[in-house]
Amino acid sequence: MLDRGQDTLSVNYFGAVTTLVSLHPLLQGGEAPRAVAIGSVAAYNPPDEPLIALLLAGDEAAARAAAADKDGLTLYSATKIALSRWCRATAITPEWAGAGILLNIVGPGLVETGLNRETFTDPDRRRRVAKMMPCPLGRHAQPDEIATLAAYLGSPENSFVVGQVIYCDGGQEAFQRGAERL
Repeated sequence: MLDRGQDTLSVNYFGAVTTLVSLHPLLQGGEAPRAVAIGSVAAYNPPDEPLIALLLAGDEAAARAAAADKDGLTLYSATKIALSRWCRATAITPEWAGAGILLNIVGPGLVETGLNRETFTDPDRRRRVAKMMPCPLGRHAQPDEIATLAAYLGSPENSFVVGQVIYCDGGQEAFQRGAERL
């Protein structure tokens, strides 16, 4: 039986890591091998360290069991935190950076897509989101703004950026964390 919350773990973390690991042999043969994972500004939400530890340990069954009593935001954030940690740790290994494979993470904020249409069309929901996720630019991202950054990180023009989480969020991360968390 499907469980939307637990499936978030399987897709957002285990699916992403499995995809990157599976692509590694193909990337090794490339002229300018690059990989980009999609994180989220949710990676700076308060971490659920026990759940993140299960994700990073690769124990999908235990992580899904531990997720049973958690809310959706906690689960989503845990997957994005774990994915960012995995990518950063993996990116600098001899198998990746040492082999010339650049791995980075793009961390979007809220993006105006069909999936979020209700968020942007319902005035009450829009107010709640603005309060929860203040955006200094006064708007949220368009899909092409995220794609442009991901395309650069995945291109041969990126010759030196590796192991970075780059937020593309209109300033949300900087606003939420402030200068003291650099």
